[in-house]
Amino acid sequence: MISFNYLGNLGRLGNQMFQYAALVGIASKHRYDYCLPPREIVATADPLCVKSDITIFECFNIPDVKKQITDYPTVKHNGHGFDSQLFDTCEDNKNLYGYFQTEKYFSHIEERIRKEFTFIDQIKIPTEEMFYDHFDDTEV
Repeated sequence: MISFNYLGNLGRLGNQMFQYAALVGIASKHRYDYCLPPREIVATADPLCVKSDITIFECFNIPDVKKQITDYPTVKHNGHGFDSQLFDTCEDNKNLYGYFQTEKYFSHIEERIRKEFTFIDQIKIPTEEMFYDHFDDTEV
């Protein structure tokens, strides 16, 4: 199992999306299980995110997977580019840390990530209604 203990505490929503997608992408590549941090510790450490209710958990259809903080050794992703060595050789029972701002970590599971980043109904439905009120015949 691999983890990302600091998810939600290392940047706002866009960063969380890349970090989540990279975690799932790396886990999928190696056929590892993955876990996410419990919601009660998300958005509690980064001063830009403290007590935010705008996290991937409140916005998207993220699957219900095991929630825990691990004591696995941390593998740091330095910089913002693709680290092929980390992607190709990440060992099981590691905790990821970094920004992972490239689709190369999850392009092999693009459809899955797109599905999981579908807005929850509480966001999607009123937004679609507002859209149709202003743009009658335009497709969403």
